[in-house]
Amino acid sequence: MTSIPQPAKALKLFYSYASKDDRWRRKLETHLSLLQREGFITGWHCQNITAGAVRTSELDAHLTTADIILLLISPDFLASEYCYSIEMKKALARHSTGEACVIPIILRPTDWMQALFGDLQVLPSNMRPVSRWRNHDEALLDIVMGIRKTVYEINVRISATLSSEQARHTSTTILSLPIWTVPYRRNPLFTGREEILTHLHNTFTIDTPVTSIQAISGLGGIGKTQIATEYAYRYRKEYTAILWAQADSREILTSDFVNIADLLNLPEKNAQDHNYIAQTVKRWLQTNTKWLLILDNVQDFTMIREYLLPEISGHILLTTRLRTSGRMAKRVEVGKMTPEEGALFLLRWTNIIAPEEALSNAPKEDQIKAVEISRMMDGLPLALDQAGAYIEETACSLSSYLGSL
Repeated sequence: MTSIPQPAKALKLFYSYASKDDRWRRKLETHLSLLQREGFITGWHCQNITAGAVRTSELDAHLTTADIILLLISPDFLASEYCYSIEMKKALARHSTGEACVIPIILRPTDWMQALFGDLQVLPSNMRPVSRWRNHDEALLDIVMGIRKTVYEINVRISATLSSEQARHTSTTILSLPIWTVPYRRNPLFTGREEILTHLHNTFTIDTPVTSIQAISGLGGIGKTQIATEYAYRYRKEYTAILWAQADSREILTSDFVNIADLLNLPEKNAQDHNYIAQTVKRWLQTNTKWLLILDNVQDFTMIREYLLPEISGHILLTTRLRTSGRMAKRVEVGKMTPEEGALFLLRWTNIIAPEEALSNAPKEDQIKAVEISRMMDGLPLALDQAGAYIEETACSLSSYLGSL
C-alpha cells in the first residue's frame, strides 16, 4: 500500500472560471474536499469575496499568491475577456517563472487547442471534456487524482527544500522551469519532418551570424508553426530561454515583446511607451546567450528588421509564407506531406494505430484508404488534421469518409 505523505504546507488553490460554469466548480470543489481536509490544499474562488471588497483587487491578490491555478475551460471561459485575457495570461506567466503550477481542466467541448496551454498537463487525463463523460463523477475523480498527484509532487519538493534550507522560505519557487513562452502544447501526433528538424538544429549548431536566423517557409496549412513548436520542445534543454512572439503585424509583435518584458521582469516593463519596452527586450537578447526567439507568421521582413539585433547571441527561428527573406535569414522550404506521411498521421489521429507505431502496423485496407485520403487532401497537414478530427468525432470508418468526400 502506497503511503500518503504528510503535508509540508497547505497549497493555495485558485479556481479561474466563467460564471456560467459555477456548478462545475462547486462539483469539483466537493470532490477535492478530502484533499482539503487532509491539509494539503486550501481553495479560493470569486464566491469567497467578502462584501464591500473590490472584486478585481481580491481576484488579483489571490491569483498572484496561489500555488496551483485551475483553469476551468469552456466556451464561456474562452469568450470571457477577463478569464482569457487577464486571469489566464497572468496564470501562464506565473507558471513560466515557476511561481505556480497551472492545470487546465476541460469542462465542456470547445476549441480549447487555441487556448495557448504550452506543455501543460491537461485534465481529464484522456482530454475528453467532463460533460462528454457518461458519468460526471468518474470524470471529476479522474481530475482529482491528477490534481492529487501534482499536489504530492509539489509537497515532496517543498519538504526537501525545507529540510535542506532549514525552512528559509515556504514561498520558494515551486517549479524549476526555463523561461518559456511557447503558446502551444506539444502535438503528440506530430509526424514526419525529421529532415527539417535535423537540418534546423545542425545549422544552428554551426553558430555563425549567417546561420543564427532561420526561416521556415511554406504555404498556409503546411505545418510551419507545428514544426517550430516541435523544435522548441525537442531542443528545449539546450536553451535557458525560449521566447515566442507573433509577427503578423507591428502592433501584435510589439505587444508580445511587452509580454516578454513582463515575463523577464525587466525594470522597464511598466513603461508607458511600448516601443521603448520592446527595445529593452532587444537589449536583454544582446546581453544574454543560449536563447531561442521564435517569430511566428512573419508578414514583412522589413518590418521585423527593427526588432532584430545587429549581432546575434542566440538563435532566431521565423515562420513565414514569404518565399524570399531579403538575405535576412537562411530559408528552409516546407513541402507537402508525402502520401505515406499523411496516411501515417491520419491513422495515428484516428487511433487505428498508436502514436509510436509505423504505417505497416495498420491493417492493409486501412493503409490503402489512408493513403488515398492523404492524396485527396494534397498532403496538407491542416486538411489531414481536420479529416482526422471528423473521423474521430463521428466514429466513421476511413472507407465511409472517402464515400462522403
